[in-house]
Amino acid sequence: MPSLLKGRRGISSEKATTGHHDDSPVAAPSPATDEKGVLEDTEFAGADISGVDPKKVLLKMDLHLIPMLALLYLLSFLDRGNIGNARIEGLLETLEMTGPQYNWTLTVFFFTYCAFEVPSNLLLKRLRPSIWLPSIMVAWGTVMTLMGIVQNFEGLLIARLFLGVTEAGLYPGVAYYITMWYCRTEAQFRQAMFFSAASVAGAFSGLLAFAIAVSYLCPME
Repeated sequence: MPSLLKGRRGISSEKATTGHHDDSPVAAPSPATDEKGVLEDTEFAGADISGVDPKKVLLKMDLHLIPMLALLYLLSFLDRGNIGNARIEGLLETLEMTGPQYNWTLTVFFFTYCAFEVPSNLLLKRLRPSIWLPSIMVAWGTVMTLMGIVQNFEGLLIARLFLGVTEAGLYPGVAYYITMWYCRTEAQFRQAMFFSAASVAGAFSGLLAFAIAVSYLCPME
């Protein structure tokens, strides 16, 4: 866990009390500070945090984490929902699909999405978020790029299956990642801010699809 978070949690903690010497599992105490605001009995022992403002540290964490995580979820939601806009612009006619086939392409996404959420979080813990989250972002971007060259129903179905695989790890992974930075009483609000990106994606996906359709039908000379 980042040292910044450990130091922040130590600011408001009371002086630690000694106790358990048996082998039974006990909750780890928060970093303790002495009367001068110096950390005790931690890997950061001797660090003076008396002049640190916890509200400023929290704001700095919010500015560095939440906007980028919300942007990732916005892009993810745009990718999974743009198939509806594609239908309006003639997807069924172009790929010679029927209504039930289109419904299948919508449904199969959630098969792999649900199946790979737990394995994805296991890999997240093994590889660390700085590697896993960017990796799945590149993966689903690659799948969406290749989706643009599908020629029939079968190709679109396979692409949607792989899109579910690659996007499955984002939401549960970010939910876990937020708990690594924030205390329990702080995490709920940040989770809500992150999830609100889905609503923003729904608001702008139609406008984006309209702009792309207009530029395709009426290219600039």
